[in-house]
Amino acid sequence: MSDPYDDGEKLFAAGHFASARKLFDAAVTATPHDIRAYAAVLRIEEIDELSEAARWYGDKPSNMHAVCLLGSVSEQSKRPYVHHASLGRSAYENYQLSYYLRELLRWRRHPSLLQSHFILFYLVAAALGEVQFCELGSTLYAAYEKILNCERTFKLGAINRMDFIGIELAPLLRETSAMLHPDVKLRLVPYWRDIPTNEKPRMAFSLGVANYAFETTGELFEWCAQSCFTILRERFCLTEDFTHAFKGKRFTAFGLDSVADAARRAGFELSLIAAAEPTGFLHEPVNPELRFVDAHLALTQLSPIEHGEFANLIERNGLSAHRRQTRRSKLRRVRRP
Repeated sequence: MSDPYDDGEKLFAAGHFASARKLFDAAVTATPHDIRAYAAVLRIEEIDELSEAARWYGDKPSNMHAVCLLGSVSEQSKRPYVHHASLGRSAYENYQLSYYLRELLRWRRHPSLLQSHFILFYLVAAALGEVQFCELGSTLYAAYEKILNCERTFKLGAINRMDFIGIELAPLLRETSAMLHPDVKLRLVPYWRDIPTNEKPRMAFSLGVANYAFETTGELFEWCAQSCFTILRERFCLTEDFTHAFKGKRFTAFGLDSVADAARRAGFELSLIAAAEPTGFLHEPVNPELRFVDAHLALTQLSPIEHGEFANLIERNGLSAHRRQTRRSKLRRVRRP
């Protein structure tokens, strides 16, 4: 008589992963008390990760791979010792889960803590009424905590009229986000194209994730066009789009001129909020004439009435100095035709 656990292992060793997964799943369901059930579940997780590897690395796999190490270093020895290593998507998830859980808890522990970008999002939401907020690369969705802190401070009721969307490729991070926000109207999807057509006006935010998610400026603005107010914090090239491998993923530093031109064509008002020269990030030498900048850009496409209400909210809440600073930093203003 065949044994589903043994047969599953044979199929796994032969590379028949889909068939092996079915056997393991059926075996665990039928005999959860079997001592081998836990190992079978680990096999199922391993198979799922293998099946998603192509989507994780993208259409053009990189020869660079993310790695996350847990090790120890003796004060008497120069050689470190590695206790555990994870590679690829697992490495990314392990690091991000730890780092961003601390980030989320920081916002929960300090309910008066505010972030300037999210003050803008909150006031735009208050001006628009019913609105969606979408984060590209939402990780554990600490964006909700940031907006909640704004609600506690400004008390305009805007958060009660907001729906939340998170675009996060990593399944573990999406699952954890849902667990951390059980009472929030939060929709989590792996890809930006999975978001349904706008049911309400939408705001969007990306903190360095658009560099990974989009290969060209055209793709970037196909996503930006879904929203009337977007803040991007990305790495840009001062001359042209520049693509390379970074942490196992394709990375595109968008040409700043092409971004400004795309904003003009799409009818966006483009503003520079902040900018800084990035630290070294290239593993291989490139054209020395290329120059890069980490910039915070705002893309706005509000009606005159919405824009006026937004401006009034800034004034009424004592934030006019912040507004004047943003105006002085404006790259290019593009009016609607």
